[in-house]
Amino acid sequence: MFILSDQQRYDTLACYGNNWINTPNLNALASRSFVFRNTYVSQAVCTASRGSIMTGLYPHTAGPVLNGMQLPPEVPCIAEMVSADYLCGYQGRWHLGKPLAPQHGFTRWLSTEGGRPTQGAATGGPQINDYAHHLINHGFRPDITTRGLTLFSPVKRS
Repeated sequence: MFILSDQQRYDTLACYGNNWINTPNLNALASRSFVFRNTYVSQAVCTASRGSIMTGLYPHTAGPVLNGMQLPPEVPCIAEMVSADYLCGYQGRWHLGKPLAPQHGFTRWLSTEGGRPTQGAATGGPQINDYAHHLINHGFRPDITTRGLTLFSPVKRS
């Protein structure tokens, strides 16, 4: 399992010396995991960095060098490189293509991007991500309307 938290500084976790921010689940996970002491990103831009992590290639070779760019279908991702014995799942922000559908070898997919509907190519209508479905199924209701679409605000998504 590989976990990448988005926009989290290293010094917010106990495994890196923080003893004042309460992150019990991440601390427990780190105590049972391999924790890197020296890490570097290939690019500070989110999409480009994710593309490097997923492909093992520098951004200019993988394709996405700026946010909003898709990982080209012909560029293999880690899930396409491993044996079929592995169950490859992805949960969270993708940033490398369409956020709602499994792609690049991932067969299990839980979309969490945004919390706002995305136009569905197949249906032509709005589709919401898996996280928004989860919130609705647990009694939460979207709280803002933008361009005729009812959405979850950032406060409700947290």
